[in-house]
Parts: sequence; C-alpha cells; structure tokens
Amino acid sequence: MSWRIRRSCCSLCRWRDWSPKRPVHRQLYDIAQLPQTLYFVQILWARYPFDLINSASGRGADAVREHEEILQAFALGDASAAMLAMRKHIESGWTVLKSLSESALAE
Repeated sequence: MSWRIRRSCCSLCRWRDWSPKRPVHRQLYDIAQLPQTLYFVQILWARYPFDLINSASGRGADAVREHEEILQAFALGDASAAMLAMRKHIESGWTVLKSLSESALAE
C-alpha cells in the first residue's frame, strides 16, 4: 500500500477530518484514485435504499464502527484485515437490508 494512501487513511481515522458532504466511501475511492470505479459505485448508490437501511435501529452506530475498522486496517497497511472488514461491512448491511425488506413484505 502506498505511503500516500496510508497517510490519507490515517487522516480519515480522525473523525474531525471527515466531511459530512464527502462520506467515507467516496473518500476511499478518491484516495485510491479510481474514478471509473467511483462512477460505477455512484450509479449503484443511486439505486441503494438508504432510507430503508438507515431506519434500522442501531445500524448507524454499527456502520460507524465498521468504517473505523476498515480505516484502521488501511492505516496499518493490513490489506487482509481491510478486506475482511470491508466484507463484514457489506455483509452486515446486506443482512439488515434483507431483514427489513422481508419484514416490510410480511406486513
């Protein structure tokens, strides 16, 4: 992992450096200099039901902890830990979203 990415991730780990207008997801893609991937992900996010998943009790706090875990792994240069933390974050969100969707359909 390049020193530039590690330095940027270390900066992101400090909450005061996070901008509410630039969520952690976008910042990670900017740091990695992957504009095509960012464009693709922005299309996916446009269709993502944030209103539904954000209505889940405790999901916000869980997501914050998951983001911290990802950024700490990046800052330490631990690619394996970053990959596992990212997978955990995606699976956690999917589990919550799936549960909420199933509950809504059952009503």
